[in-house]
Amino acid sequence: MPRNFLRPLLATALFLPALHAPRALAQPATPPPGAEAKAPSWPDADSMERAEELRAKGAQLCAEGKADEGIRALEQALRLDDETPAIAADLGACELSQGRHTAAAEHLAKAIRGLPAGEDSEQLRTWRALFDKARAKVAVLRIEVDVPGADILAGKRILGQSPLPADVYVEPGEILVMAKSERHGEAERTVRVTAGGGATIKLSPKKPDTMEKFTPKPGPSPWPAVGLGVAGAGLGIAGIVMLVGGYKKGSEADTLLAQIKKQTQLDAPCVTPSEPCTTLKDLRGQRDDKVNLGVGLGIAGGALLAGGIVYTVLAFGSSESSRRRYAIAPAVGPGSAGLSVAGSF
Repeated sequence: MPRNFLRPLLATALFLPALHAPRALAQPATPPPGAEAKAPSWPDADSMERAEELRAKGAQLCAEGKADEGIRALEQALRLDDETPAIAADLGACELSQGRHTAAAEHLAKAIRGLPAGEDSEQLRTWRALFDKARAKVAVLRIEVDVPGADILAGKRILGQSPLPADVYVEPGEILVMAKSERHGEAERTVRVTAGGGATIKLSPKKPDTMEKFTPKPGPSPWPAVGLGVAGAGLGIAGIVMLVGGYKKGSEADTLLAQIKKQTQLDAPCVTPSEPCTTLKDLRGQRDDKVNLGVGLGIAGGALLAGGIVYTVLAFGSSESSRRRYAIAPAVGPGSAGLSVAGSF
């Protein structure tokens, strides 16, 4: 917002004779449900006089364009006298002129709450106009915690303890709201709020369970070992059957070769193609296929049996084995097979 647009409202707010409103009419913010209403704690006469001097100084500095110095003076005044609405109003107006919308909204809201209920004055209308400008730039959070005395944080900002006396103004965007209680634990929630909007956040810290729960873990299952053993045995038997069939075909090929040699009286009778030689070639091919397949099945079956043995050792070994981590992978290659085991032992 352009600062020139704020100057008329700012100048009016800073120099209204609001400080001279009767103190008996000022009242603290209405506490939320569950909070105890506290009587205002008025400062002593010296603190009030010093606060008035700082307020006048801060207002003058802000009107002269020395906003940073003016804000520091008004913050000191507010620390000395937290019950005079005009101090919070002057501080909020000066912060608004510098684009400090969150702080401005909170201080202007505090000033408005400090006025008598039902009041309708030029002073109130001026403060409300400034508050509306700040409020349009920020979001408001209403934070409700179901346990008293919990520390409440919004982002990195400590807001106080539950229950909070008033709503909280924050910058638009995503913000983490947390409630911490030594007795009850923590609760948190992340919300996204927009400028001019707001959200109600309800937090319920839960007391952490100090007793460590123990849930017995089920023991290792024997079925993987059984499955590996059965599969390995099955492949091994199939391999043996194939080997026997291969050797049988090889024996038939040897017998046929002897017959062909006897008939032809030649040491290399199959140089010239013939029907017996074709049959001999087929028998030798079948023998090679069966033998190779049998060897492969036997290797695979052995690998599965070895895997079952390794699983049994690792799963049903000592209790310390539960702390170990293993990775087992089969390794199969031409004419060989095995297991690759990696991990911490």
